Amino acid sequence: MDDRDEMGETNVHILQLFDDEEARCDAVTAFSSSLLMRDGAVLLVATAEHGRLFDERLRGLGYGVDGLKARGQLRVVDANEVLASFMTSTVPDATRFLDSVGGVVRAMEAHYPRVGVYEEMADVLWACGNRYGALELESLWNDLMAAHKFTLLCGYAKERFASPEDRVYLRELCVLHERIALAPEDSTVRAGDYRFGR
Repeated sequence: MDDRDEMGETNVHILQLFDDEEARCDAVTAFSSSLLMRDGAVLLVATAEHGRLFDERLRGLGYGVDGLKARGQLRVVDANEVLASFMTSTVPDATRFLDSVGGVVRAMEAHYPRVGVYEEMADVLWACGNRYGALELESLWNDLMAAHKFTLLCGYAKERFASPEDRVYLRELCVLHERIALAPEDSTVRAGDYRFGR
């Protein structure tokens, strides 16, 4: 395995399905910590509830979250608010997405040697039944990654794919990602343990 992928030094688009909220929190905390401990920058685009949990977890690990946010090294933004900034009806507007989300990524890229983004906006769309919008959003992330250097972790609740129809769409979703993330077998994810597999 190339450590550059893990530390956000190369463009990698990763998909992870979570069994429960604890697994999501563990994985996102480990992903964030793997970057922050190496002077990288992290953008977390999460629901308000998840954002609070991630914030608490990072504080519990000893990170000076307030200082990181003040320096622009850590940004935690509300997924629903960001979606509202670029969605037009049921589909994302490419120009608005690249301006809003792309602007944040560009600012981080200009000041930090590596950038990692965790996003669950597509998961929010999928939960509302807007599979097409979610797939279009994933495609826009790929467009942004073609122009900028960052690692992207996209998180979904595994329960979204319980139906046969959703499992068909899951194949399309996998095609839009380069890797599937695997957590350690003991389900306890720690900084430095985060690993990726095809």
